[in-house]
Amino acid sequence: MEQKINRTGKSKLNTKILKFIFLISICLILLLPISAAEDWPMFRHDSGHTGETSDVIKNPEDLELKWKFKTNGEVYSSPAASGNYIYVGSYDGYVYCLNKDTGELLWKFETGSRVHSSPAISGNFVYVGSWDNYVYCLDKNTGELKWKFKTGWEIWSSPVLSGNYLYIGSHDTNVYCLDKNTGELKWKFTAGLAISSSPAVSGNYIYIGSWDNYIYCLNKDTGELKWKFKTERAVSSSPAVSGNYVYVSSEDSYVYCLNKDTGELKWKFETGGGIWVSPAVSGDYIYIGSNDGIVYCLDKNNGNVKWKFETGGMYSSPAISGNYIYIGSYKGYLYCLNKNMGELIWKFKTGGLVNPSPAIAQNFVYVGSDDGYVYAFVALKSIGSTCDKNSECKSDNCFKSMCKPAEYVCDSDSDCISGKYCSNNKCMDLKQIGSACSGNSECKNGNCFKGICREQSVNCITSADCSSNQHCSCSCPEYTSHIDNKCVVRIIEGMENGVGWNTYVSESSQINIVPVSGKFNDAIKITYNLKQNGWVVISKNIDPEILSGIEGIRFYYKGTGEPNIIEFKLIYVDENYNNEATFAFLENKSAVKDEWTSEVVPMDKFKCVSPEEICKVDSTLDINKIRKIEIAISSPGKTGGSGTLIIDDIHGIIFERCGCENFKLISQACTENLECESKNCQDGVCKKQEDVDSIWFLIGGIIVFLVIGILVYSGMKKRKLKGQNEIKELRRKIDEGKIIGWQQELKKEIEEIERILNSLNIRGFKSDVEQLKSKIDKVKNENDVKTIEKEIKGLRRKTDEIIEVQQKLKKQIEEIEENMKLLDIKGFESDVERLKRMIEFIKSKDDVKEVEGEIEKLEIRIKERKKIKAELEKLEQQIKVLTIKQIETKYEKSLTESKSTSDSVHTINVIFYCGELLTVFASQNDIENALKYAIDLKSYAKGEYNKEMDSIIEHLKYLMKEKMDINDELQKEINVIVHQIKMGKE
Repeated sequence: MEQKINRTGKSKLNTKILKFIFLISICLILLLPISAAEDWPMFRHDSGHTGETSDVIKNPEDLELKWKFKTNGEVYSSPAASGNYIYVGSYDGYVYCLNKDTGELLWKFETGSRVHSSPAISGNFVYVGSWDNYVYCLDKNTGELKWKFKTGWEIWSSPVLSGNYLYIGSHDTNVYCLDKNTGELKWKFTAGLAISSSPAVSGNYIYIGSWDNYIYCLNKDTGELKWKFKTERAVSSSPAVSGNYVYVSSEDSYVYCLNKDTGELKWKFETGGGIWVSPAVSGDYIYIGSNDGIVYCLDKNNGNVKWKFETGGMYSSPAISGNYIYIGSYKGYLYCLNKNMGELIWKFKTGGLVNPSPAIAQNFVYVGSDDGYVYAFVALKSIGSTCDKNSECKSDNCFKSMCKPAEYVCDSDSDCISGKYCSNNKCMDLKQIGSACSGNSECKNGNCFKGICREQSVNCITSADCSSNQHCSCSCPEYTSHIDNKCVVRIIEGMENGVGWNTYVSESSQINIVPVSGKFNDAIKITYNLKQNGWVVISKNIDPEILSGIEGIRFYYKGTGEPNIIEFKLIYVDENYNNEATFAFLENKSAVKDEWTSEVVPMDKFKCVSPEEICKVDSTLDINKIRKIEIAISSPGKTGGSGTLIIDDIHGIIFERCGCENFKLISQACTENLECESKNCQDGVCKKQEDVDSIWFLIGGIIVFLVIGILVYSGMKKRKLKGQNEIKELRRKIDEGKIIGWQQELKKEIEEIERILNSLNIRGFKSDVEQLKSKIDKVKNENDVKTIEKEIKGLRRKTDEIIEVQQKLKKQIEEIEENMKLLDIKGFESDVERLKRMIEFIKSKDDVKEVEGEIEKLEIRIKERKKIKAELEKLEQQIKVLTIKQIETKYEKSLTESKSTSDSVHTINVIFYCGELLTVFASQNDIENALKYAIDLKSYAKGEYNKEMDSIIEHLKYLMKEKMDINDELQKEINVIVHQIKMGKE
């Protein structure tokens, strides 16, 4: 029959067929079971009892105890894991539901007797048997009973689920098939004796053993016997089915391989003891333990031994994950072995026999023990390892498939929410105007210009930043005053004559405040007398609204004496006025000169210094919460001293708004020479440069007229003055006027450079600036001016280069500090502060190289400290299960290895074990051995700790001689010093 073709060229029949196939495909997809590869839903993992999961623990050597949960009876039940919970029974008669990550109890259900059976999960229900003869069906979320079915005796067997049915054995000799939704009996099969074996399901048949020595194959729909195979003793083991064969063991000490369709024996393997446990199957091998204390790996095709591992007796069946098997033993250990070689990878000792089989789910290993505990272990990965979820990482942070430090949340700004940027892998609040920055994305206004966040319109600091036909024009907001090239808002005017200032002093130190005259306004004079380690503080409450919009604070002060350290502090108070945090800017001063000093501190320079618990949580200065200003003078570690400190107004600083503008033409309005293309602003109007010469000529004429008048007058007094001298004096007066003008312009340029350097805390060019100022004062002619202008231009070029390098180096230091904080590495704070100071005084490429070299050295030291710390953490875990004898053996081994290689790890091991032995023997008051290891440890101690070890050794020798005991104080001292030496501190 001819098919009709539609306009698209496809037949209507084909279209209908395609639609039908599509719908059928969708239906089939919806009917497919959802994969639960990461769950362990029943005894031996699956209905075939293979004991293998697809959830792979890649780094079992890193397994750590995450939690343990105490029941009131022995735990012989193997856990089942589903979703966020695990389910397990106990000999106290309860079935427990626990949070898989924390071990927190969600619910428990009481049966009438011991629960030896392992739970099975299907849908929203959990199924389990009890020694009270019942099979229970419970709601897995609430623990509420849905139904229960009574057998004739105790139930040791664990249920298996297939389709709508549940299969389980009982000590009443029966195998039961129950409807899993109602608990109604479909059929039962009677064996010769009790059944503790748990059934395995494959295809249309179930396989189960009995104490009557037989293994049975039954039709799962009818319960009819297909075949049975007789062993020499009871079969408590649960069969495992793989391919065409059933693998099962017996108390007669044999492992059997049977054809699953006929029951015909393919091979059997004899162990050295009875076998109660069930085999696990993976690939071409089966794994099983025996009461002879050995775990066997057998070729599943012929029963040949590939490897064996001795544990000391077992009732636990193996569990397999990836290349590893997990199995418990009578010795109380849970073992992890390499399944290919049988090598021990990891072990953990519980408080009792480990009889249940482990369950593995979502990177956790769960197991019970007859000490009454359920244990949960997790293989947490180290930073830098690949991962799929947070729970895999020690830091609990899997970022972009990689374990990262806990605070690592971004690689770029796009990883952060609006209003934040990425810095040192943390999302930070965008910076306010005046804060140091390294890129536009860090600034709230999107403009990072020359290392500082500025208004969007700011694109210059000096005219050198502008094009040749432009100049840099700066202005202040209307509500500010312009003082010393800064936009100023007075916060505390005239220091308010000392009114409202509170004083605090350390013991025996003294302070006195009196009002005096300052540079700009009234001021206060602080007279102090510090004792050793003494301090004095003045403090004043302020309204936080005063600081609104402020980008920095300027302190004007001068003094005499030796205050040692001056601290300017802002005190942050939370909304409830319960907690205070101190943000301080420290200015180290070996001596204060009796001249006014301006200290401009951008808000981001105030660092949180105390208390530590608040600074760790939130070290960001919130201007809206500032309630106090404090000024402190202290002498830490010194003999003290006295002096005076005069403090003028405390100013809030608003940074100038500077932008490039076109030069103004002749006759256009102006306010200063820099605005005019002619560099000549006279009477508010740009004028030609020759007008300047005309003006100077006019001024010169006036001066000439005055001079002539003076000469005439003088000539009447003295007629000795010659005409040549008169002309020279006239020229000198004219030149002096020009020089004054040139000096003013040059001073303005150098003050602009000085302002930039001060705002960026660059101190290395102070002598250059002072030299230029001195040269400007000595200008005599136009050639001098040109020479100085050239030097100023060179200084600008150098400072621009240094500004860029300085910001880069500061960022490196910030990253080092952040890494130290993240890794909890201490002891390098003084090095960091020294580098910060070095950066402030950079002025040449050689200085840069020196600082870069110092930073590199510090990074190497921190890296080494990180390595030591990681190795020590590893050793701390290992040493928990070692005896003193074993520690001594490891010490001697490490000592030998360290002498034959330069690897620092061996040296770390030597120091660790030696230090551990010293502290252990000291705690046991074994002075002879403590002294032995103290002498050994001294050879590895550096700097002051080497001297400290000398003191400890002498102390121990004295105690041994006088037959005295080690007291708590000496023990504490030993513990502290050993820790410091372990960490490689000097």
